Amino acid sequence: MITVEEFQSFFKRDFPYLPIYDASKTYLLEDQVYEEESGKFYMSLQDDNDKPLTDTDYWQRVSDDIYNYVLIEDIEKAIDQSVAIAPKQHELGMSNEIYLLVQLYLAAHILVDVIRTSNQGLASQINAITTGKSVGSVSQQFGIPDNLLQNELFAYYITTQYGLRYLMLLLPYLRGNISVVRGATTP
Repeated sequence: MITVEEFQSFFKRDFPYLPIYDASKTYLLEDQVYEEESGKFYMSLQDDNDKPLTDTDYWQRVSDDIYNYVLIEDIEKAIDQSVAIAPKQHELGMSNEIYLLVQLYLAAHILVDVIRTSNQGLASQINAITTGKSVGSVSQQFGIPDNLLQNELFAYYITTQYGLRYLMLLLPYLRGNISVVRGATTP
């Protein structure tokens, strides 16, 4: 099973993680941090800032909301759900490296789906897969293979780029090759 640290390291540019304050780090001008103890956000007023948050010459309190960020709890929830639905490595015959990628992309897909749903709250609804868009005289079409659209299991994964990558890694291991060889046996 992947860890939160592996997830954050692999997807370091993909998600806005909550910037939890670390007193052992040095911060740059306008770096923003969240102090867990007080539940408040602060912005660094200077470069090379290693001062405590109580020093108002170096830190300014700012307004923000933790729900503007991906929380560790969100990642843990996505990882737990991915473990529940992912095929087992020994069933697929994958290398450890490929299986790690499968787990990461599945967890990222679930994370995006869970956050989209939670942001919509009671207005949450299933989004149909868009294969074309038009605005005025400009149109854009996407081709999604019918075998993915028609498969009730795969259709869920083609709603995010992470889900598509998950399928791209997984599908070759779900299909077997069969060869016919002419031969005979002796009685």
